[in-house]
Amino acid sequence: MNQAALGTELRAAGGVQPSGLRAATTFDSLRSTRTVRASSERNFGTLNAGSSRSAAGNVGKKSPDFFKFKITRQRTVSLNVTIQELISRRYIRGAILDNKKRALKVSDTLRAPLESDRFSIKLKAGTYYTKIVTDGNRINYSFRLQVR
Repeated sequence: MNQAALGTELRAAGGVQPSGLRAATTFDSLRSTRTVRASSERNFGTLNAGSSRSAAGNVGKKSPDFFKFKITRQRTVSLNVTIQELISRRYIRGAILDNKKRALKVSDTLRAPLESDRFSIKLKAGTYYTKIVTDGNRINYSFRLQVR
């Protein structure tokens, strides 16, 4: 199976595996942008120790949101994703991807109402992406990316 298809396997630092059937379904949509049309790709630029960036948006099944960033030294990067919905049966996931948009680390599945998840990963110098995705109807989210 293609490692970029997160539904079954991660090529991850730390060997993190998605949990549950719902997570596998959600992350089948975290494939390369060649198979999924991106609704947004925003460039956060170069981030140094102590930097953070925040964003909010509305993401749908066929239009994940991407946020590009670069680090010039090995750093620990944290991602805190929050679902901004009060309606039940909606969910999202966030991930940090390498420069080829392959998942390195993935959040837990977040379900409405107002659930959040935070994870950290140590990254070498390079270009990376944050990706927010759902496999359901459009949903509002926010996240914060921090570099230490």
